[in-house]
Amino acid sequence: MTDINSQDQFYEYVERRLMALPISHRLAFCAAIAERLFLYYPRFSERCGWGDPRPLRAVLDRVWLQVKGAPISRELANSMLDEVALVWPDMDEFSDDGAWTACSVLESLFHFVTDVESNSFIDVSEQALDLTTGWIDGISGGYYVEEFPARRAKIWKSAEMQGEVRRQIELLEYLSSKPEIDDATIDYLRTQYTTPDFGS
Repeated sequence: MTDINSQDQFYEYVERRLMALPISHRLAFCAAIAERLFLYYPRFSERCGWGDPRPLRAVLDRVWLQVKGAPISRELANSMLDEVALVWPDMDEFSDDGAWTACSVLESLFHFVTDVESNSFIDVSEQALDLTTGWIDGISGGYYVEEFPARRAKIWKSAEMQGEVRRQIELLEYLSSKPEIDDATIDYLRTQYTTPDFGS
């Protein structure tokens, strides 16, 4: 990791590592990150008395079936995303980056599911880092940090950001060690995290 000095370099690293893996492993990488980000949504829904985590859970469950070799049609993917859209929090009404990102990452995940030759998987990695940036900087999604390179460099070096980078690299190493994605691997990836990384 000593030669990775920025988010852009990290994205290049992730893309390079994932492109060397089978498509099933790339999909498992995305789904595992989505599982972790999903944890923000039930907490948001319970706290705000709005929304429903079940459409999000259904998407993730269906993606794991594809990891196991059961392809999903574009029509079904679009239908399931329509259900997610109904419970996607409006940021003008609900200020919850975690819940919003949980929905957004599923959209990126399904883009990859329906076009496995694309590099949409990198969007999933980016959204996890963007969420981390937002928590550190107190800016929704951290998008404005792009305008301040010095601030972005400082955030990159933070313990929180390096923690997210470490989690993704550990996930890459774990998947790289697996010749195939079996049921035990999927069970591990689905249950390794039980609480959100940030927030109360």
